[in-house]
Amino acid sequence: MPGNPPIWMLMAYVCILCVFLLWGTRVADVRILTDKQICYSLAYLFVVVLVTALITGGLKFRVFGGGGWGGKRYLTVWAAIFGFFGLASRGVPIERAQKYVTLFFLGGITWAITSLYSIQSLRSIVYPLYYLFPVDPQATLTQEALVFRVHGIPFASLFVWYWMVTRFGLRRIFTEQVWWRIPLVLLVLVGTMSGGFRLYLFTFIGIFFLAFYLEGLHKTAAVTVALLGLLILGCTTYAIAPVLPKSFQRSLAWLPVPVAPDVKYTAEVTTYWRIEMWKDLLRDVPLYFWKGRGLVFDPTEFEFARTGVYKGPDAHYRAAYLAGDYHHGPLSVIIPFGVWGAVGFLWFTIASMRWLYRAWKLSPPELKTINSGILATYAIKMLVFYVFYGHFYQDFAFFTGLLGLSVSLNYHLIQGRT
Repeated sequence: MPGNPPIWMLMAYVCILCVFLLWGTRVADVRILTDKQICYSLAYLFVVVLVTALITGGLKFRVFGGGGWGGKRYLTVWAAIFGFFGLASRGVPIERAQKYVTLFFLGGITWAITSLYSIQSLRSIVYPLYYLFPVDPQATLTQEALVFRVHGIPFASLFVWYWMVTRFGLRRIFTEQVWWRIPLVLLVLVGTMSGGFRLYLFTFIGIFFLAFYLEGLHKTAAVTVALLGLLILGCTTYAIAPVLPKSFQRSLAWLPVPVAPDVKYTAEVTTYWRIEMWKDLLRDVPLYFWKGRGLVFDPTEFEFARTGVYKGPDAHYRAAYLAGDYHHGPLSVIIPFGVWGAVGFLWFTIASMRWLYRAWKLSPPELKTINSGILATYAIKMLVFYVFYGHFYQDFAFFTGLLGLSVSLNYHLIQGRT
C-alpha cells in the first residue's frame, strides 16, 4: 500500500470503525471499560494533535507528492488512540488471559524479519516477506566504525522477554523445572545485546528488577540466590567483555566493564551528539511553547542535511533535528505539540500508571503474575521514555496497546462503569 502502513495501524482504524458501528446500531453491547481519566486524556491528546496538524500546515504525505513529509506520523498517533479504545471495548475472560497475552507480545517477533535482509545470502529468499512486513532494508543494519548493529533481532528479543515476564513471571521461570525457559532467557539476553543498543540491555535489566520486586521475591530466599547469580554473571561478563563481538561490547559500554577503545568511542560520540542536540532543542522550547512545531518537516532542507550539503556547526545532528527525531521523549512531545501536548501526555502518564498500579494491587490470583509483568514492562518503558530515549509518535502505540491489554484483562475492576 502507499506509504507502507503497518498492519497494526490498519487494524486499529478498522477496529474503531467496528466499535462505532456496533455502538450505533446497538447490535452488540459495546462499552469502553476503562478509567474516565484515561479516556479524557486520550480524547484531549487526539484534539491537540488534530489542532496542531491544522495550524501547522495540515497533513502532508510524501507518497502523495505533498510539499512536506511526516503526515503518516499523525495517523500513527491517532491509530494508537483508536487501538486503545478498540482493546478496551471488550473484556477478556480470565481463562483466556494467558492466550491473549501470548498473542499480544509474540507478534513482536516479526521485527526479527527486518534483520534477515542484512544477510546477503538470504535476501532472495526473504524478500517476498516484505510484502507482508514492510520495512526499510537500509535500516536493518548500520555500521559505526567497526561496530555492526542489527535492529530487528534485539527489538524482537525484548518482546519475547516482555512475554516471559508477563506470561510466566520470574518465579515460574526460575523455579519450575521446565527445561526450555532458562535457556530461552539466555537466548533473549544474547539477542537483546546483539544490536549494540545500550538502552535495550538497560530495559531488560530494569524489567527484571522491578518484576522481582512486584512479585514479592525480595521477601524470600530468592533474593540471596539472585544476588549470587548476578555476582557470578557480573564477574563473568567483566572477564569476557573484551573478547565479545563489538556489538555486544557496545551494549555493555554503559557498565563498568572493559570494552574496546573504538567501541567506547562510538558510544561516547553518540551520547555527545545527543546531548548537543538536546541543548539546542531546549533553546527552542520557548519558541514552540504555545504553538507546537508539528510532525511535518521540509524534505529539501532534510536532504541537504542528510547528504552532507549543510555544513553548519550542528551538521552532525541536523538531519535528526529537522526530521523531529529528537531521541528524547519529553522533547518529542513539547516541541511538536507545545505545552498543550506536554500537559496531555503527562495527564495520560499519571492516569495510566494509576490504573496499572490499581490493577496490580487489586488483582485476582489468576491475573497477579500477568499484572505484575505488565506494570513492570510499562513502568520501565515509561522511565526510559522520560529520561533516556523516546519518540512520541513511535512509542505512544506501545503505551496505549499495553494499557489497552491491561484494561481488557481487568475489566472486572470497573464492570458496570463506562
